[in-house]
Amino acid sequence: KKILCEKPMTLNYNEAESIFRFIEENKISFLEAFVFRHHKQSQYLCDLIKSGEIGQVHKVESSFGYKVRKTDPNSRLFNKQLGGGAILDVGCYTTSFCLMIAKILLKENLLNFKLENISGSVCETGVDEFAQADLIFNKDLKMSIKSSLRENLQNNCIIYGSKGKIIIPRPWIPNQKSIIEVHINNNYYKQFINSEYTAYAQQINFFNKKFFNNEDNLLDTFMSNKESLINAKILDTWRNGF
Repeated sequence: KKILCEKPMTLNYNEAESIFRFIEENKISFLEAFVFRHHKQSQYLCDLIKSGEIGQVHKVESSFGYKVRKTDPNSRLFNKQLGGGAILDVGCYTTSFCLMIAKILLKENLLNFKLENISGSVCETGVDEFAQADLIFNKDLKMSIKSSLRENLQNNCIIYGSKGKIIIPRPWIPNQKSIIEVHINNNYYKQFINSEYTAYAQQINFFNKKFFNNEDNLLDTFMSNKESLINAKILDTWRNGF
C-alpha cells in the first residue's frame, strides 16, 4: 500500500526508525502528512528566501498553540499512551517548518542541530501542556519554537534576514487565498497567493502525482522520509528536555 500518514507518524524516534527501516526494505511509498508543506504558500516562501529577498537568514520564530479549557485524561490531547501533549499535537508543526527552512539554507546538513533554553509545563496527566525552546542548526541558525494547549499563541512564523523579514500570518492550514508579508528596510508589501484547491486537496494531489503518476517536477517543500526521522529526533529531545 502507498501510505499518507497523519502527523506525527510515531510517538518517538525509535518507533520512527523501526518503521522507516521496514518501509525501505519493502520499498513502500510513504509520506508524513504535514499539510502546510504541500501548499503553494510554502513553495512561494521558500523561493522567496532562495532569491535573497531578505538577505541572509539568521533567525526564525514559529509558534502553534490553542486554548483547551478541560483536561480530559481519556482524550488524545492529554492521554500519554495516546500521544498526548502540546509538542506532539502542534509543536511538531513548528519543528517541521524549521526543518523546511533549514533545508533551503543548509541543504542536507540537518543533523547538526541542538536544542537550548528548553522550558515548559506538565499537566496532571503527565503530558506537556506548554513548551518552548531554541532549535539551533549548524551552530548559528537560531529558530525559536513554541507550542501550547493552554494559550492561543500568535500561530505565525517570522523569518528574519539581513535585509528584512517575512511574516506568514497563517502558516499551518493556509487558505486558498493566502498572504505573505514582506518587510525590507523601510518598505513593506503583501504577496497574495491564490490556490485552486484547499490545503488538504493540494496535499492529496501531491501524493497522487508523486506516488501514482511518478511525477518528479513537484514541490520541493514536502516532508521527506529523512526529514521525518530527523523531526522525530528533535521532538524526542524537546520532550525529554524538561
